[in-house]
Amino acid sequence: MTRGKQESKGDGRIPKIRCTVFWTLVILTTTLFPYDPVPGPERSSFLAGFDLSPFGNPGDFLANILLFIPWSFFVVGMLAGGRFRRHRTLIVLVFGVVLSGMVEVVQLGLPSRNPALADILANLLGTGVGVWLEASRGERLRSWVNSIELRVSRILTIRVLVGLLVFHTVLVWGMFRFADYRSSFSNWDSGYPLNIGNERTGDRPWIGDLSAATLWPTVLQGEEVAPLWSLNSPAGPFDQQTEALLQAGKFTLSVVVQTGDTSQTGPGRIVSLSVDPLHRNFTLGQEGPDLVFRLRTPFTGLNGSDPALIVPGVFAEVQKRHIVVTYDGAVLMVDPGRGEPSAQLNLRYAGVFTGMGFRFNAMDQNGYRIVFWGMVGLPLVFLLIVLASRVRTNRIRK
Repeated sequence: MTRGKQESKGDGRIPKIRCTVFWTLVILTTTLFPYDPVPGPERSSFLAGFDLSPFGNPGDFLANILLFIPWSFFVVGMLAGGRFRRHRTLIVLVFGVVLSGMVEVVQLGLPSRNPALADILANLLGTGVGVWLEASRGERLRSWVNSIELRVSRILTIRVLVGLLVFHTVLVWGMFRFADYRSSFSNWDSGYPLNIGNERTGDRPWIGDLSAATLWPTVLQGEEVAPLWSLNSPAGPFDQQTEALLQAGKFTLSVVVQTGDTSQTGPGRIVSLSVDPLHRNFTLGQEGPDLVFRLRTPFTGLNGSDPALIVPGVFAEVQKRHIVVTYDGAVLMVDPGRGEPSAQLNLRYAGVFTGMGFRFNAMDQNGYRIVFWGMVGLPLVFLLIVLASRVRTNRIRK
C-alpha cells in the first residue's frame, strides 16, 4: 500500500472518530449532569441506590436505546478498517456495556440520579441496534451521513469558524458577566439598619450572648481570623461599612456567641442588616439547633432565603462559639468554630442556571460547576479542532 493510500484511509476514519468522540460526550452530558436537578432520597449505602429491576420507566428505557444507537453505529464504522474488523461487533458490545456500567456507577454518587439495571439493558439494546444498522444498512446510512458531513463542511468554512469562535467568545463573556451579576450585591439596599438580637419590627427575638462582632469588606482566612475571638467591636462600624461592602462585593463577619435557648426559632436574629423579616442584605440567625445565614443577591432574592445556607447542630448545646462567615463574591462559607467542618454554598454557578429557570439543588453544586465549564470549554475545543482540520486540508490541497 502506498503512502498516499494510507493517508486516504486514515483521513476516511477521522470523521468517524470525531463522531464517536462527540456522541460519547453527548451520552456523558445527558446521563450525568441533569439540567433540572431535584433532591434524591437518602441512601444507607453506596450500592443501595442501584435499582436491580430489569424494567424501568418506558420513556427512559426508549430514550436510553435511542441514545446508544448512533454511538454504536459510529464506533463500528470507526473499527471497520482496522485490525479488529473481524471482531468489531463483539468489541462494540463490550464497549457499550463498559460505558453504560461506568455511567451508572458514577450516577450512584449523584443524589439527583437513579441508576438502574434497566438503563444498562436499554443501553445494550441500543448498542445492538446500532451494530445491526451498520451491518445491514451501513452503505446507505454512511452515504447519508457523508452527504450531511459534506454539506456541513461546505458551510463551516474557515471564515465561518472564525466567526463562530468570536461569537462563542462573546457568549462566554456574557455568561461570566451574568454569573457575576447573579452572585453580586447589586440588589442590596444601603439604607438598611443593623439589628442585633431582633428585627427592627421586634418580631424575631434571639436569646443569647453576643460578646464580639466584627465585619470587614474583605475575606480573612486562617491566622487572620484567630485573633478575632478576643475582639469586642461596637455595632456602629456595621452601618458605616455597608457602602464599603457594596463596593467590595465580599466580606468577613466574625461573631462570638452563646445561645440561651436551643429551641428558639424565627430564625432568631443574631446579627441582621435588614429592614423587616422579609427584606435584608444579610442575616445570621438561629432556627432551633441550626445556624441559618441568609445573603441577599439577585440569585437568592430580596429575602436571601432561596436558598439560605443552613449549618445543622451549631446551637444544639449551650456553648460559646466563634463563628466566621465569609463571602468572596461566589462562595458563601460558614465556619461554625470548635474545630467543626465549614459549610459552603456556591452562588455563582448555581445562580446562572436558576437564572435560566432551572430549580436549585444544594447537593448538586459540583454538577453546576461542571456543566458551566462544559458549556464554556466543549464548544471551544470542537471549533478549534474543526478549524485546525480545515486549515490542514487547505494546506494539503495547495
